Amino acid sequence: MAEAIQHSSAVVPEVPDTGSLREDVRAFLLALLRSKSAAQRAVAAVSGEIASNPELARAWRQGVAGTLVACVRTIMDRAIARGELPASSDAELLSLLPVTLLQSWRQTHGQAPDDAVVERIVDQFFTPAPPAPSAPSMYERARTDEAGHSQARKPGKVARLTTLLDDGRPRT
Repeated sequence: MAEAIQHSSAVVPEVPDTGSLREDVRAFLLALLRSKSAAQRAVAAVSGEIASNPELARAWRQGVAGTLVACVRTIMDRAIARGELPASSDAELLSLLPVTLLQSWRQTHGQAPDDAVVERIVDQFFTPAPPAPSAPSMYERARTDEAGHSQARKPGKVARLTTLLDDGRPRT
């Protein structure tokens, strides 16, 4: 019965495949928020049965929650296959994260999460870090003065070689 309600009410949105982890998670979570009203209508239709039948209530929670996590797992697996996430990523744990955060938000704040919460989740956990700045070459690291300024030869300029005396005065 829970599976029939789940499919007939579109509680679980389609799994997007935009080619981007960030955009797939964002699209899925926003669609999940939109399907909230459909889920509420479905639960209202059978709420008496769910409330009085612990087995049905458990099946409802496990069926919907399990399906949502499986959808996010598909997104994570695709991101790993595209190289957006390392092959060593814990896809199971990553799959729980957005669904659990939305559930926790509802319980903690006493209200449904909104688009801004989805954006925060995506920005915090599913947006790639900017590339690290390139490290200076071994030559550049070796050619710095005491203040940390590069003494490396600048292209197009003649380098003036100096040797420092023990007292710090340049010798030419």
